[in-house]
Amino acid sequence: MELGILTLGDLQRDPRTGRQHRAVDRTAEALGYAELADQLGLDVFAVGEHHSPEFTTSSPAVLLAAAARTSRIRLTSAVTLLGVLDPVRVYEDFATLDLISRGRAEITAGRSAFVEPFALFGHDTADYDQLFAEKLDLLLQVRDNERVTWSGRYRPALSDAPVIPRAVQEPLPIWVGVGGTVSSAERAGRLGLPMTLGYIGGTLQHLRPLVDAYRAAGARAGHPERLQLGLSTHLYVGANPAAARAVYPYFHEYLRPKTPGGRGFTVTPAAFEAAPVRTAQLWSAAPRNSPPNCSTPSGPSDSTACTGRSTGADYPNAWSRSPLPGSPRMSPRPSARGDLTWARQRPEAASCTRRDGLSNPTRAFFEPSRVLYLDGAH
Repeated sequence: MELGILTLGDLQRDPRTGRQHRAVDRTAEALGYAELADQLGLDVFAVGEHHSPEFTTSSPAVLLAAAARTSRIRLTSAVTLLGVLDPVRVYEDFATLDLISRGRAEITAGRSAFVEPFALFGHDTADYDQLFAEKLDLLLQVRDNERVTWSGRYRPALSDAPVIPRAVQEPLPIWVGVGGTVSSAERAGRLGLPMTLGYIGGTLQHLRPLVDAYRAAGARAGHPERLQLGLSTHLYVGANPAAARAVYPYFHEYLRPKTPGGRGFTVTPAAFEAAPVRTAQLWSAAPRNSPPNCSTPSGPSDSTACTGRSTGADYPNAWSRSPLPGSPRMSPRPSARGDLTWARQRPEAASCTRRDGLSNPTRAFFEPSRVLYLDGAH
């Protein structure tokens, strides 16, 4: 299983000062995340796309090109708002990124959870799904063919048009980002494309209809072996449990609605404190000294949440936690460097017990090949 970090470039207000973070600082932070993730052995660095004042990453391909100074980590959007963009230009941008990074680029295409991009780029939200479907079709044709003949409703036709440059990878990986719509999961499965689910809260069981629909559509289309499942969720790392819980003011600011009646969630202190008690967590383990309450491939943990401890030289005694209720724990794996590493263990090989003592057989339906951690509560 691949692990990575995802930044949306959000410009939150600092709860201590009341001042909003500056775009220039958030951009520098994002590039720092990419370099650190690459050094520590993570697999993926992802950048979101937004077109509203609360965010600074409106052009993921540009920021990812700057992050290509890394050496091995894969570079992807999360997501590219394909419905409002020109698929030809999207391919050209990411093919260029693939050249710069020597074959590490990917696209995660999505429809957008916000309405602002549609007005900005001159599209009607009434065409929300039709725009995405048509443009995804064109993007796949451009990816798979050096010269393209195509016609559709929302873009001028192409007649034997060359699209350059061509990506190093053949084919350039294209994932589909899905929020909560079953039909979107079915489309990804039908096309045989890997799917990343955006997971903000609740239990993993809430994702089951999407996962089942995705796999069933892939099976009906005759290519179940091509399906890959990814997940994006939240992560905060602290020196100890108390330090990790101190993130609450930032987490609250990150999720709260920024305008009256706007999108967002209000997380109360009580809800924040209660969540780790009610549900187990997906913890990332490090190369040395697993605590005794961790599960191992041979058996489950005790009634506490599964944990993994980092004793690497760069981040001594760091604990990392992500709210993935009932998820299987990833076991520690030795590293030649002795620093922080991330196990890529398939879920079937591990088990986890919730704090209420009830086993949660997540692996029965959810076997992700990729998990992306959001940096929003910074």
